[in-house]
Amino acid sequence: MARSSAEKSRPSAPMFLGGILTIAAGCLAVWNGLTGTTSGVVFAIEEGLSRYAICGAVILVFGIVAILAGILAVTNRHRSLTLPILGAVLGMLGGGYYGFFLGLAALIMFWLSQGDL
Repeated sequence: MARSSAEKSRPSAPMFLGGILTIAAGCLAVWNGLTGTTSGVVFAIEEGLSRYAICGAVILVFGIVAILAGILAVTNRHRSLTLPILGAVLGMLGGGYYGFFLGLAALIMFWLSQGDL
């Protein structure tokens, strides 16, 4: 059954929940990136640019992309599931222990909502 244009503007429940979980995993990744970047500042002053600062910056970018992908999933402004899935995976990679499981749950929610596109 085709959805009307008013129904297409709202995401389905699994898509909305997956977007919220992706945003949460992205926030954890941003937190991990900021703490990794700032913990390397002391070493960067003494020895030059450190591995911690570089890894923290990469994880920070992962978190920002995950948050943006989660916002797109919640507002239903995506054409396919590629960007929300990418955001969930990047949230899994950068979010640490809890971010991994939040991203995994988001992937399951996106899988459940694949028929709603």
